[in-house]
Amino acid sequence: MSEKKIELYKTRDFGEKINATIEYIRFNFGPLIKVVLVLVLPLGIVASLMLKNIFGTFGGMMSNPNMDEVERVGQLSSLGGNYMLTMIMSMVTYSFLVAAIYTFLSRRDKGESVEPMEVIKEALKSVPGLFGLMIVTGILTVLGFFVFILPGIYLAFVFSLSFPIYMFEGQDFGTAFSKPFKLIRDKWWSTFGLLIITSIIAAVISYVFLIPSYAIMFGQMFSDPETLQNDPNAVFESLSSWTTTITMAFAMMGTYLTYLIPIIALGFQYFNLSERMEGTGLKNQIQDFENLG
Repeated sequence: MSEKKIELYKTRDFGEKINATIEYIRFNFGPLIKVVLVLVLPLGIVASLMLKNIFGTFGGMMSNPNMDEVERVGQLSSLGGNYMLTMIMSMVTYSFLVAAIYTFLSRRDKGESVEPMEVIKEALKSVPGLFGLMIVTGILTVLGFFVFILPGIYLAFVFSLSFPIYMFEGQDFGTAFSKPFKLIRDKWWSTFGLLIITSIIAAVISYVFLIPSYAIMFGQMFSDPETLQNDPNAVFESLSSWTTTITMAFAMMGTYLTYLIPIIALGFQYFNLSERMEGTGLKNQIQDFENLG
């Protein structure tokens, strides 16, 4: 498919931002998917193996209800450890995807190479900062929910802009924390709506990748319903089987792939708000014109 240069810093209304997201993915599908696949293949496998361990631990506890206190504490510690590792892995994965996708947008806009390993190598430098940013903004958002639900919801969508700001404005933590409140002024609802709609689109598409897992699970349930009904451990044995693990790896990879839809949409919201407030695109065009002169 032929390449098409889509202007990033440009004021767009709600529908234009969704159209820009779809068009960008469409016209950059090949190289963009290559970058994302290089990431999600290993990360999806690791995530599915972690889930296998969690279900296996649950199964072990269910199959041995009379285990002594020491064994139970050991199993619970293993379960907690695996759960924490899974959560950390999910956060690292999302940080890596954000870094890679926004690095791709930036390099493509500058006319630089978007070969997968070059993009990922550059994106890797941003992952620790994005991970730390995610932890801090996540804590502040949770505190907002504890104070009252509405502040938590408000902060969640305000801080969503922290990630593109961090990536496109020099990776400065202070700017990433403070600037979202300025950019989103009078535009909170459009940011909310854009992320909700694109996330729903991503979720619907991700269900396609879940079909093999559901097919296998339902197949096992209907093939031997009595065993599943009489033996609670049979459910966890089924979930921790290698067949389920492989299909879950496929589902994880598909889910990670669909993340690029809301991530790119959020990028276009940032470009839109930045252009409205600061005229970034116009400044860049003037700078380019002066450089030519």
